[in-house]
Amino acid sequence: MKKKLLQISLLVAAVAASLCSCSRTEELLATVPATGQGVIAVNIESVAAACGFEFKDTTLTVPASLRLPADSRVKIETVLPKLREAIDISDVVISTVDSRNVFATFLLKDQEILRKLLTENGASALGDRDGFDAYGFDGGLTVYIGDGQGWAINGSDSYTPKSILTEVKKGNFKEEYPEVSSFISENKMISIAATGRAMNLAADRWVCADIQTKNNDIQIKGRSIDADGKVIANSSLTGLDASALALVPDNAAIVLAAGLTKDIDWNSILVIGALAGGFQTGGMLESVIPYISKTDGTIELAATPVNSDAWIAPSIINWDFVFAAQMNAADGASAVKAARDYLGGMFAVTDIDNGFVAGMQGLRFRVTSADGIFSIVKGDVKHGADMKKFSGDRLVVKADIPRGVLLRNGGLSVVSVTGESDTEMTISMPGSGVPLLQAVLEEIFR
Repeated sequence: MKKKLLQISLLVAAVAASLCSCSRTEELLATVPATGQGVIAVNIESVAAACGFEFKDTTLTVPASLRLPADSRVKIETVLPKLREAIDISDVVISTVDSRNVFATFLLKDQEILRKLLTENGASALGDRDGFDAYGFDGGLTVYIGDGQGWAINGSDSYTPKSILTEVKKGNFKEEYPEVSSFISENKMISIAATGRAMNLAADRWVCADIQTKNNDIQIKGRSIDADGKVIANSSLTGLDASALALVPDNAAIVLAAGLTKDIDWNSILVIGALAGGFQTGGMLESVIPYISKTDGTIELAATPVNSDAWIAPSIINWDFVFAAQMNAADGASAVKAARDYLGGMFAVTDIDNGFVAGMQGLRFRVTSADGIFSIVKGDVKHGADMKKFSGDRLVVKADIPRGVLLRNGGLSVVSVTGESDTEMTISMPGSGVPLLQAVLEEIFR
């Protein structure tokens, strides 16, 4: 009995220790300098599965539906299983050090298999470099094999694992940025962290994204984290209002809805409106934005194709749309007047309750301000989309792209939702029945 209890105790202790210990990714992050501009953690095995590849023991099967060139298929089915035997492909960390040097690091499983794999695939043995066995490829990539860890470096010849580890002694990524490290170590496929200074944002900010698969879809989750590990809220956005969302047409192919504060960049809104609605819409928005920008509230743009040419010829003629923004009655009235002055220079105008109608056959705008919402509507738009579920979220972007626009074999659906701090995006290919990445590869190699 005592022996059994001892065995159980040891088992529990082992499980607890494994749960408390850092992941293999975090182990690698402890060998990455804290001075890097960005870090990517990749689970190659998960990426392969998302492409429809299937590992079984020491073999790999590529889907027959992928019409790869015969030599490429053989190469993939030969090299990837060997790489899987040689290194831990479930945890690979890539770091962009500066504009010139990039490296990947990974844990070794069988050095001899890796050496043979490298030489069989065009690498030249370079001998010892700073205490590591080096192998070089044409184009500047050098692979270094050390004690239990490997490095693939693309950069100057003087940049070696010794250089990296010298920088690590001054500060490593895992210890300097524990929260960021924890975030990207939870990845199931790909996780990314980039410094704000690399993206023209605050220098103490990290922009993080986690990419994985679920039910054949690609899901991307992102957030911003400061140097102390605190999640940064989307301060320029506020919750969406259900009353404004009710204006979105139920058959809208493109929807953008945002809860805005006075900190928003209105020039970006102007550009989006011009791209989606064309020259006339851009000009009209330019005339009314000085009034819209006075309010905090929900702003939205929803567009519906009028005909089959809408996607290949994105003219305002081929799209109906709703542009709406919450504002007080006085600013709404001023915005209506500004829009009337603008459109009245091009079209005949008819006054209606709370606004006016302007245009001609096939190009008619209805502009009103009522119940705290200023709106511009083109076409015979029917409201009623199920958008209430997004009330309280801060930014929603939806697009349903039909077959033949981007992919010949199917359409794409994109939904991105931003809350108080996080953004979640789902990209799917409805009806494909296979993982999205596999469907895209099949599209490329058909």
